[in-house]
Amino acid sequence: MEGESSCSSLVRRIYNQRRRDAWNTLVKRTQILAIQFFVSFYVLSAFQCPNRVYNAWKGPFSMDLNQFQGHLAATYKILDYKAFLFRLFLFGPEYVQIELGKNAIDESIENTVQMFEDNYLYGKSLYTLNRVVEPAIDTQGAALYIKFPADEQSYYQKRHPYQFQSFSFDTFQCIVEQLNISSTVFKMWLEKSMHTKSIEQIYDQNITIFNERVIKRCGLLIGYFYRPEKAYPNLKKRDKYYKSSSDMRIFDVSSSYTTYTSHVLVGLLICVVLDLLVRVLLAAISFIYSSLSILHSSIQEQLRKIDIFSLEDLDRLLLNTTYENNYQDCLFIVHDKYIVMSMIDFNETSEKILRQFYNCTPLAIISIDTISNVRSDCIVCQNNNCSQCIYFSTSIHNINFNPSQWLHKRLIAISDQYRDNWEQTKEVYFEEEKRQRQLKRVIEEETQYQQYQYRNRFTRMLSHSTPASANFIARFRLAGWKIVSNDLPEKMCSICLEDLRINQCYVQWPCEAKHTFHYQCMLDALRAGNMCPLCRYPVEAASLPVTSAAIQSILIAIRRHSSLFR
Repeated sequence: MEGESSCSSLVRRIYNQRRRDAWNTLVKRTQILAIQFFVSFYVLSAFQCPNRVYNAWKGPFSMDLNQFQGHLAATYKILDYKAFLFRLFLFGPEYVQIELGKNAIDESIENTVQMFEDNYLYGKSLYTLNRVVEPAIDTQGAALYIKFPADEQSYYQKRHPYQFQSFSFDTFQCIVEQLNISSTVFKMWLEKSMHTKSIEQIYDQNITIFNERVIKRCGLLIGYFYRPEKAYPNLKKRDKYYKSSSDMRIFDVSSSYTTYTSHVLVGLLICVVLDLLVRVLLAAISFIYSSLSILHSSIQEQLRKIDIFSLEDLDRLLLNTTYENNYQDCLFIVHDKYIVMSMIDFNETSEKILRQFYNCTPLAIISIDTISNVRSDCIVCQNNNCSQCIYFSTSIHNINFNPSQWLHKRLIAISDQYRDNWEQTKEVYFEEEKRQRQLKRVIEEETQYQQYQYRNRFTRMLSHSTPASANFIARFRLAGWKIVSNDLPEKMCSICLEDLRINQCYVQWPCEAKHTFHYQCMLDALRAGNMCPLCRYPVEAASLPVTSAAIQSILIAIRRHSSLFR
């Protein structure tokens, strides 16, 4: 063996290639993770999905009058709901609890605006808009309306998630006045914690009464606010059509702060990120694992068979192998006891071929005592009454590479056990070789017959004919036939409809019923189709081309014929 063609250099190339692939996979998956995360987060942030999920989990956020004024100014005046890019990564309160104060909401019929489903004259009333009294809050030229449902009864029966511990003293005092709680009782609540606990108990006991008397009169609201971009067409004020303006601001308390879509989208983002993160972790583990040892466990297991524990020792052993025990630097006989077979050329540099040996050994070490036969494509080993075929390398591109004959001759010369086995089985071996040659010849005959019969694959497809495969017909012909006797139960061939006479040749279709035909009739039937003429039981069919391949063959034929007339 040549010095530069060492086994250790091959293993190092496989090791380095595996590390490079593992590193490239890790980098690629990390890039995909980063891109997927930032793109998804940017898209979701554009629709404020993370902020809405944040508000649904943490809200409602409690605000007093001054905080609410500042929030309105920041939301409407500074950002103006148009500075799109400035709001992408902003986590701010949308779902809020506000305390407007006593009599801050105008409940008069004259100033109440109604919103209808269809037409403001005869449509169904959906909501009512009560304006906030201007001195209560600085609206700076834009009217602030509170949106209540038209069906106030169902709204008042609902328990709202008030944060009582954040109520101001003025709010507590307003609640006490509206619920007709005596001032004596109120003064007994010395600390704010007592106010909170007592009012919360009263709310749990009388939800409907509390909501009816407190919500509008004390300005105690939970909802979210927005400014509609389009005017509402079906508004009515004082039995007349009311036209909304773009400066109208609406605080919606009529419906719950539902964020189902945002939750689903954020959940999908989390699932995608977790999936990609797991892939990155697996790639990282694979990279670390590939870097631990240059010797794969399968290679170490093979080396232990011949008491070698390093690749350098194996290199020296193979380099010292005599010429007669070395076949093209791919097959070695060591100590007349073992065969070291390379599954790959020691000089191989193709990345595609090297990748095939990431998880399997590029070497096969075989004890000569276990070899029972050497075939043209493999070595047959016998271990514990079990046969194992170890195939010769198919990645060595050398027209003169035929190791089976060389190995057979060397084993005859050095192994008495193999020589005795060969003497006992050579007749069977020669007979099998003869049969394989006959089978190959008959397959070629049947293939030529099908090509002549159908001319081209497209003709066969158009004729809707699927004959049996050339391999099946060849095996059928070599299997031979039987002679008709009086013991045969069937008396007629169902193909030619003639009687099965004594001393004629017959065969049976490999179906459960074993339908019987003349030998020649069944041969013609197999060449015409792959199904039993009686029960339609199929046998191995000849391959038909797909439509695209057939059309392509026609186009090639047309071009070939057209070129003849130019």
